[in-house]
Amino acid sequence: MSSNRSNPIPKMSDLVAYTLAFSFLGYHLVDRWDFVPIWDAYNFYTYCYSDFALNNDLNCFSHISQAGTVIFGTFLKIFKSVNALYTLNFSTLLISTVLLREILTQLSPSKDTSLPATLSSLLLPLSPLVFVQVFQFSLDFPIIVATIIFLYFLLRDRIFLVTTVLGPILVLTKEPAIFIYCTAVFWYLFLLKYSGNPRWPSLRDLSQFVFPLIIFSLMALMNGLHTSEYGLTPSLLFHKIILGGILNYVALSQAVVLLSINFVWLLTIVIFFALTNFIGKILFHQTDLKNEFDHQKNYLFILMTCITLIFLTNLYVPFGNPRYVSSCFVFLIILFHMSAISIFRDRRILISYSFMTLILFGASFNRTFDPVSTSLFASHKFGDHFLLNVMQLKWRNPGRKVENCQDQFVYNFEFMKISDSFEYIVSVLGKDKTYAALTHPLYHINDPYEVICFNKMSNHREMCTGSSARINVKNLKDIQKVKDFYFIDLSIVRIVRNARELEKLMGNYYIEETMTLGVPGYEIPVYHVSRRNY
Repeated sequence: MSSNRSNPIPKMSDLVAYTLAFSFLGYHLVDRWDFVPIWDAYNFYTYCYSDFALNNDLNCFSHISQAGTVIFGTFLKIFKSVNALYTLNFSTLLISTVLLREILTQLSPSKDTSLPATLSSLLLPLSPLVFVQVFQFSLDFPIIVATIIFLYFLLRDRIFLVTTVLGPILVLTKEPAIFIYCTAVFWYLFLLKYSGNPRWPSLRDLSQFVFPLIIFSLMALMNGLHTSEYGLTPSLLFHKIILGGILNYVALSQAVVLLSINFVWLLTIVIFFALTNFIGKILFHQTDLKNEFDHQKNYLFILMTCITLIFLTNLYVPFGNPRYVSSCFVFLIILFHMSAISIFRDRRILISYSFMTLILFGASFNRTFDPVSTSLFASHKFGDHFLLNVMQLKWRNPGRKVENCQDQFVYNFEFMKISDSFEYIVSVLGKDKTYAALTHPLYHINDPYEVICFNKMSNHREMCTGSSARINVKNLKDIQKVKDFYFIDLSIVRIVRNARELEKLMGNYYIEETMTLGVPGYEIPVYHVSRRNY
């Protein structure tokens, strides 16, 4: 689909936009430089990237994620620092942003698309859901980067590079990437490459694209599809697709997250109006169908790819997590850009709308205040503020009880206040105290209660080294014959009956003091519990 028209060269206004946006992102990189990943991100760092760096172990929780594990593990082996991975993520995200702009200018039908394309491309790094993964490591972040690079060269008909290098790398980032590869290639062939061509692709033509599928299949057989622990077998997955599993609660909430969270609904509205306008022209015969199809092939390619991916990606996940749908966000941005150009005839309105959206995206980094998101999802009070439970839709089964799952809070930076407040609690009460909780404050809820390491010279956490101060947060149920301990009430992380569990101990223990500690506005209840007749 190589275009004869060269992409618009960035102008001074584009460079200013990039400079301002990248400076804003750079500030947040420096501001979060001492953050230590928690929950799933801690697991990916410890049991995937570190395991490869130390032992060349490619088994990352049985995920088909060898490409990302090798890249991140090698980087960690060389630089031996969690901050090196922050730098790697940040750099690849900025490069992906520039490549995304090139994709937008190639697909856009308008002549003057330079600044609008620049602003639309900045929606990617300024999305809180995307940028937070620079620090809170995930296997879904490499999918975003690999997808943009793959799409950039696919649209330039670099088939050999796509099928021998970029395709295999993409499908080896994580399981949902196989949907991206198959969907993008299918609609590329059907709508772009052979559309209007009397000769349909031969088996030889199609065989060019098979190699990544073979690689993925071999890895799936070696690893076992990462579905067994949830009881989601390949046959059951196929069964769900046939029966339209998109209607299940998890898939619906995931789709709502993708289309609305953190002011993304501003993109969805534009996409909806453009799609309605496109369908209306066809239904009411306001345009010649063939001419409209030929003129809108690029739009149809992105539209069909986006719709198909939302459907397939949401079918794959056995439970909800905002980052699971972040890879679809790339296609949503492209679809928004093409839709906005068709809706906003006045370039000034288009630029103003995009700029306003970017401002709201950036403002959502540290605080949840999007009125649409807060009206769609249930929320949980955290100090003076609240976090959204993106797995509980207010308007569907409002009485449904959905337990939090830690990483469901990772849709912007506000979840980091849990880590900040824990550091504050330790700094006030001391590193030598005994702490207890019903769910681990910083690690995965199913993990053993692992040691949390602090820098001896400061009150900040760090990845464990030989010189670290070590704190063990005990499970409340495992407390035995200690003189006293501090119970951290983390019901914000997981819905538990903390009071009832405390009552079980009241025969041997009593609450000596109740306090709320944490960073301003995000305090956590803490109980000083002492043993009777010690």
